[in-house]
Amino acid sequence: IKLMEKQDIVPVCEIQQQAFGERTPDDFEKCIANPSLYCYCVAMLGQIVVGYVGLMFVGDESELLTIAVDENYQHHGYGAALLAAAISAAKRMKKKAMFLEVREDNGAVELYRGVGFVTSYIRKNYYQTFLGPKNAIVMRLEL
Repeated sequence: IKLMEKQDIVPVCEIQQQAFGERTPDDFEKCIANPSLYCYCVAMLGQIVVGYVGLMFVGDESELLTIAVDENYQHHGYGAALLAAAISAAKRMKKKAMFLEVREDNGAVELYRGVGFVTSYIRKNYYQTFLGPKNAIVMRLEL
């Protein structure tokens, strides 16, 4: 796990496309250029970017904005390692809590619960999917 650098943006955009849909390289560039507000890290397998995580710092809290692992490298612990790196980064920045929002049917819910995130509330029908609306779970971790 390392801090995202400019040369990591193209493979991160490919992983982003797989997981969530398109996001421009410029978006990531702006984030990594502002380390007091954002922290983006990548998981590496040799020279290959296999996943990434993004945090935003607001006041004394942090928000997990995004976490994704290339579909070819899922279920090998990269997501857990990225989550651990995000939590460590928030603690280094002396944040008191971390929030995240996740679709209710996302398998990562159990990963988040496993490290101590608890459900704060549910946003009903927040995500519009091909299978109909899905709820968002807003979760919180005390740091």
